[in-house]
Amino acid sequence: MRDRSLGATIGILFTTHTLSTGVVVAPSAALAVADFRIYKNGSATEKTSANGITVTSPFDSLVGSHLIEIDTGNATGDAGFWASGSAYRVVIVTAKTVDSKDPSNVCIGEFSLELQTADVRKFGGTAGTFAAGIPDAKVASIAANAITAASIAASALAISKFAADVGTTAYASNPIAQAIWERLTAALTTAGSAGKLLVDNLNATMSSRSTYGGGDTSGTTTLLVNVAALKVVTDKLDTGLVVDGAVWQWTVNALEFAPLGVGVGAIEEAF
Repeated sequence: MRDRSLGATIGILFTTHTLSTGVVVAPSAALAVADFRIYKNGSATEKTSANGITVTSPFDSLVGSHLIEIDTGNATGDAGFWASGSAYRVVIVTAKTVDSKDPSNVCIGEFSLELQTADVRKFGGTAGTFAAGIPDAKVASIAANAITAASIAASALAISKFAADVGTTAYASNPIAQAIWERLTAALTTAGSAGKLLVDNLNATMSSRSTYGGGDTSGTTTLLVNVAALKVVTDKLDTGLVVDGAVWQWTVNALEFAPLGVGVGAIEEAF
């Protein structure tokens, strides 16, 4: 029994021949659709209409050769007769004779519709349309996201240039660096974003500190001048200290003009 997809056209080719010798012979008249019955799943109720059935007798002008074709996609007049998971038998029932004998009640063929094998072209019980074995719904997506030699080369170039390109005028030729740079820029400049809020807070903090040094609006310059002056003093202090074990002590030179009784060196010289 052949198993086919629901909606397929079934072709059954058979011959008529003499009973005694087996020689192929033509029936008393050409066979027609009315000479056949189709039964479903062992039921005695046959297909009631001839819609979707064609008979060629003789087939290709060959004596005793006949072809019956059954379109299981045509359910006109027999709604529900063709069904997935069902088996069918084609029987000849005719008043015509073969070698003067009645050929009626002979089963000339059997077939089933999706009874023995799954139709991999279907998903969720619904027939789909396909291009080169791929569901049409995915063809456009695959084409849009296809990996090509050009895209691989572009990605390799982008990775090799990434470190040098980010944040420079060259980044426009580097898609990966460009995407990251633009995202960072947007994060730091878009109103209401966390990045913009951080930048605004930093700017406000620096602005509030810029008045260090007596309200000077050029706070950075004033701060640097004051730090430089402070360093001159600390450098002088550093030259007057020496290491004394785990602590520091004044050098003799630092205490050279200290009042008597204050510097140890001065007391030693007095005695």
